[in-house]
Amino acid sequence: MKLSVKLLMVLTAIQLAACSSGSSNPYNESRVLADLEIPPDLTVETSDSRVELPSAVATYGSVSGGTGNVGSRVSGGANNTVPILADTESIKLEGYADFYWLSVLGSVDNTYQLVKKFWASEGYKLILDEPVIGIMQTEWIYHKEGASDEDKNFVSKFFGGDELSGTQDQFKTRISRDSETGATQVYITHRGTEYSHVLSTKADDEKFEGNDWGFRASDSELEVEMLSRLMVYLGLEKSELNEHLVNIKLFSPRSRLEVDYKENETYLLLKGNYTRNWNRTLHQLERLNFEVPSSEIRSGFSKDGVMQVITDIDTKVQKTGLFSTSSEVEIQKKEIHLIFTEESHELTRISMEYEDGEIDNSSEAVEFLTLLNEYLK
Repeated sequence: MKLSVKLLMVLTAIQLAACSSGSSNPYNESRVLADLEIPPDLTVETSDSRVELPSAVATYGSVSGGTGNVGSRVSGGANNTVPILADTESIKLEGYADFYWLSVLGSVDNTYQLVKKFWASEGYKLILDEPVIGIMQTEWIYHKEGASDEDKNFVSKFFGGDELSGTQDQFKTRISRDSETGATQVYITHRGTEYSHVLSTKADDEKFEGNDWGFRASDSELEVEMLSRLMVYLGLEKSELNEHLVNIKLFSPRSRLEVDYKENETYLLLKGNYTRNWNRTLHQLERLNFEVPSSEIRSGFSKDGVMQVITDIDTKVQKTGLFSTSSEVEIQKKEIHLIFTEESHELTRISMEYEDGEIDNSSEAVEFLTLLNEYLK
């Protein structure tokens, strides 16, 4: 019995000595075996797609424009790119009198996508979206008015008294690059219409029924309001916005109507930068709802700008053609070609020409130029 105990102790000691003399890290000799085969009647469970990174975040590291946190960028945009919010120090509200715009140090494409998202955040749908030419236009927003007087009876409340009225607002945005400063400029133009349906009654034979929408004067305060909201959307604090509004130089640029009796020509002289005068004139024409089929800020060897405008003035035009007689005339809308000439760095001349280059000093053209002067002076 004692021999058996001694033998067991010797065997145990030998076994412990063998373990201690082996490798200190047996995992170095481990190897990866082949995957277990799945029985034919079972399927492999796929990974949960909910934990995958969104495409905008996945491409975050490749977006140009520097680094930053995800909260400072807006996801989405054209070509799967992520529009980058502009540095608030590079956003400036500029303008004078009743003409204002936003100047942003950033690319036109990036700014366009941000402005597009801004209109969506304001609840406006776009009926025109042309990123190639930098123009977008919102749908008409209808505002019902009338029928708010509690002292009126049911019928009067229903029809708003003698008339049922309403207004509509629409905004057009132009985004372009300033060739002089390299900044991207954002122009927002407001257009408004009003509707008034007058009920005919036996008591008043002079009343009539009408249901046409008519354009009303554009509101420059609405344009500034939208530009201000856009600045806040781009990250500007409201306190900084107030400083921008206070620092705007509110002065009225002088525009005067001139007549050259020797050449029998009527023209406008605008004080200010040539590009600024061009944009301001185009801005006013859009406000007045004049159609501008074509415009080129610099054209030809003379480097003058040409702006084609279709007015609402009816003119009589002699019909021409094989089967027309000399007495036949037709009514057409007066078409005017505005020629922009840079007289000096701070003076721009706007004259009028026919399509063949001859001076247009017709009564309709002078009437149009006089109206334009009232909005530019």
